[in-house]
Amino acid sequence: MLVQNWTLAVVCCILFLSRHGVEAAANVYGTSDSLLSRDLLFDRSEPPPLPQHIPLVARQFDFAPSSSLSSVLIQPTSTRAGSATGTASSSSILATATDTGTFTLPKPFDSSLGNNFTSTTCPDFFTTFLSDQTLTSCLPLSLLLQTSNGFFTASRSLLKLTQILDASCSVDFPTCSNLMASLATQIQQPDKCGPDLKTENPLALTALRGFTAYQPLYKAGCLADSSASTSGGGSNYCYANAATDSENPESSYIYYLPLGVSLPGGSRPACSTCLKDTMAIFAKAVSSTQVLKDNYVGASQQVKMLCGPNFVESSVQPTSAASGGSEVRWSLMMGVMAVLGVLMA
Repeated sequence: MLVQNWTLAVVCCILFLSRHGVEAAANVYGTSDSLLSRDLLFDRSEPPPLPQHIPLVARQFDFAPSSSLSSVLIQPTSTRAGSATGTASSSSILATATDTGTFTLPKPFDSSLGNNFTSTTCPDFFTTFLSDQTLTSCLPLSLLLQTSNGFFTASRSLLKLTQILDASCSVDFPTCSNLMASLATQIQQPDKCGPDLKTENPLALTALRGFTAYQPLYKAGCLADSSASTSGGGSNYCYANAATDSENPESSYIYYLPLGVSLPGGSRPACSTCLKDTMAIFAKAVSSTQVLKDNYVGASQQVKMLCGPNFVESSVQPTSAASGGSEVRWSLMMGVMAVLGVLMA
């Protein structure tokens, strides 16, 4: 009985102490609800000010002369490029040049000519025609493509290249064409660069090919890109879009055919309307440009394999000189066969 009373007393003490312990803890730490409420802190101060908007500044494009862009100032005329004869007959048309005001344009042979000449008259001829303001104002793409560092630098910008083509396509085409034909004749004379051409001087050959390729490259360079108006991007010129096309960089290779540069094997130019119309221009020019004829046939075969058998014209009409030569070769072959027939009999 004593043990039971003792046990009951101990239990009552434990219950008493437990109740008062919980109340003491609540007084010190608070209840669970109060603890949760104390953990949630609210910042009721004013929000920070919004960041100031930075004004957008338009990118400035200019043609300020620099050490890497040796050029002259030219005021383009309002002559339409479409006045040239023999334009392409397909969906592309010759782009109309616009008056872009006075800006800086590149020059052909804008680096040092060096002294690697056979004759002393050839560098004098270069100095004479490069100082001709008529030639400078013609802005011939056929000479700029391979000889102008300024043109190469400007070609990295679609805007600059488009403005250069605007000026190149707005010139008096008949005047420039006659000048290039005259220079092509003069450079071959013995008192000009004839000796250097015989030794295949690179500068003399490049100049001669640039003179003879003026007409086809003028028409090809001024060819309008019909897809530019529908897509809303790029340039109005086929060449400008091809030269700045990072996805199909080989599309610009075709423009070097009139300059004696064949289309590299395995090249994959974009099978566009521009390519088709450019090849059509070159197909019409092969009869008057032997250098283009030597490279066009091979290029047309490559394009046919890539774009389809009816994409371009591969058969070209031979020049009169070439036709006469083939007749002579045929007569000689028939004569040799006749002699062999007599000997074998």
